[in-house]
Amino acid sequence: MPKRVVHLRGSNAMLGAERVILELSRRTGEFGYESVIVALQAPSAAEPELLRQARATGIRTEVLPCHGRFDPAVFARLRKLLRRLQADLLHCHGYKENFYGLLGRGGLPCVATNHLWKRTTPALRFYCWLDGRVSRHFDHVVAVSEPIRQELLAAGVPADRISRIANGLDVIPFQQPLLPTERAAVRAGLGVGPGRLAVGMVGRLGSEKGHNLALQAVAALRARFPQLVLVIVGDGPLLADLQEVVLRLDLGQHVVFCGQRQDIPDILRALDAFILPSLTEGLPMALLEAMAAGLPAVASQVGDVPAVIEDGVRGILVPPGRLDALVKGLALLCSSPELRQELGKAAAVRIANRFSAREMARQYCQLYERLQHAAQPLAARG
Repeated sequence: MPKRVVHLRGSNAMLGAERVILELSRRTGEFGYESVIVALQAPSAAEPELLRQARATGIRTEVLPCHGRFDPAVFARLRKLLRRLQADLLHCHGYKENFYGLLGRGGLPCVATNHLWKRTTPALRFYCWLDGRVSRHFDHVVAVSEPIRQELLAAGVPADRISRIANGLDVIPFQQPLLPTERAAVRAGLGVGPGRLAVGMVGRLGSEKGHNLALQAVAALRARFPQLVLVIVGDGPLLADLQEVVLRLDLGQHVVFCGQRQDIPDILRALDAFILPSLTEGLPMALLEAMAAGLPAVASQVGDVPAVIEDGVRGILVPPGRLDALVKGLALLCSSPELRQELGKAAAVRIANRFSAREMARQYCQLYERLQHAAQPLAARG
């Protein structure tokens, strides 16, 4: 009988961390662990997309009611739920999840994954500080990138309780090429006409993602490459501000806002290139997916992006926040179909060989086993 790991997540979005949780949950059965995804959710909130997608793939899901910013009743609710699920281990993903999970685990082994500490606002900086102290008390903490591992060490998490496990994905949906008619249909649905050179961004519309830099780069290149169009996939708090920038820079013919989409593999396979001008990242799933689809990428040298992209071989790396470098890198891709093809092929091979969902799940399940074995003597003494 498989052991049971419960994943705790409280986001209503379907972003990188959620895609990691979904892929991990789909794969743990191969290594002896059944995954259950539990969502912290306000009673009035809509059902999270993560739960809908998880159920569609046969993963068990549960909702853990959470009222307001702090609900002390969550601790008892979580302990009761874990007993009902007969959970063997709790896996937390996020600030709030770590706080509730650590205090509500009821003696279970408990692991947290740090997907990224965002410090773009005073409130987020406080949450990072608090989460650093909470993280010290977990049985183990996983960093998805080396910079995050270094941040955990600086926050006081013992080195022997930190592992680095790279994000992984199912590459198959991204590998199968679209037929020319299918590709044309997807591009038309995005508002990309024939003959356009479509460069994509996928992610939350937040300041850390560098959308404003991408718009300025398109503005700098539109005279030289009038066929260039930036396809922005995602939603977030900066949507209205970014739309205002498009109006101010007169980029209406060169930028398409697509909103939140569920057909990401189709969209990526219909694009010509990808851009990731982020100011901060861990190991971005959007970049892994784009590279798996064979897209050449211009990406900031942040987080573990340099561990994925070898500059000039599997993509183009640029310093974060440097508009001139971003313009130069994007111009290289726009000017050479041969370079786009060469970098895209190398990128797809890299992702298939190193960043598969199966390998990610194997490493996590090995960690689960170690924590289970370490907990057994403690349980026997109790």
